[in-house]
Amino acid sequence: MPQSSSNRQDIICVALDTLKNYPLDSKPPSINSIAKSFGFSEITLRRAVKNGGPLNRSEVQLASYCINMQKLGFGLTKSGVKYYIMEIIQLNKRQHPFGKNGSGACQVHKILHGNSHEHISLASTISAARSYIPLLIIYKSIRTIPDLLEGAPSRTIMGFTNTGYMREELFQMYLNYFINLILPIRPVLLILDDHKSYINYMSIDFCRQNGILLYALPPYTTHVLQPSEIPFAKLKKEYNKSCDRYSNNNNSMIVKKHTFAKVFGSAFLETYTLLAICNAYKAIGILPFNPNAISPDQLDPSLTTEQFNYSE
Repeated sequence: MPQSSSNRQDIICVALDTLKNYPLDSKPPSINSIAKSFGFSEITLRRAVKNGGPLNRSEVQLASYCINMQKLGFGLTKSGVKYYIMEIIQLNKRQHPFGKNGSGACQVHKILHGNSHEHISLASTISAARSYIPLLIIYKSIRTIPDLLEGAPSRTIMGFTNTGYMREELFQMYLNYFINLILPIRPVLLILDDHKSYINYMSIDFCRQNGILLYALPPYTTHVLQPSEIPFAKLKKEYNKSCDRYSNNNNSMIVKKHTFAKVFGSAFLETYTLLAICNAYKAIGILPFNPNAISPDQLDPSLTTEQFNYSE
């Protein structure tokens, strides 16, 4: 029978007492034998001996997080674990030497035109109800910058990270935004791309409490299985056209942060039409349901077209 974290810690304490308080006229028991008799690994008991006791509260919380993420099928990422460690530290009001910003993020789409020094990401969500959730535009900045959404599609929101990529706290903010815009019918299926570094247990638990089923696509299948990706080729073409028009009308100026939303907004509205959204769900066989919409060869690995002999 599975043991709760508190019960497990109590059992480890009893095992430590057994190890320390053996009869003086008998041979000292081995750590391995004690661990086996109490039903856990030798490594666990050796660590408890070394630390002078079982896991502390913070360690138990971190271990539970890791176990729960594995059980839910999302696995672990370095950035996700770092983010949760900071959550634990703040929750327990512990002092720490770390900065506020961790590493690791997920790019949704890099679409800034003609300027390698800027980076903007986009989270776009379309619905099988033939509509789209207003955009989240993610800017690279360590502080909030006002007046960046002029000309953006209606109800677009913005976020800021030190990388310009989606991060854990921003994804949680977007989930709150998402549930306030969709119909109250539950459950709701939310299909995510294969970049799972911004998904943590808090987000998963929030979705579970609000009737949202998270489904992360397998790696390298987004271009075939993600509905919002289907119109993306056209979006890039429309965006390039919009950038060219902006440049021609503004003395060859390039698109930057303060003009991006306006330039991109027209391209987005031109691309994600009612017909385009319907065709996207039809192409992957979701609506109308068609299990044969995607052929196996669409998911085959790429073939090698040219090889180089590096030994020469």
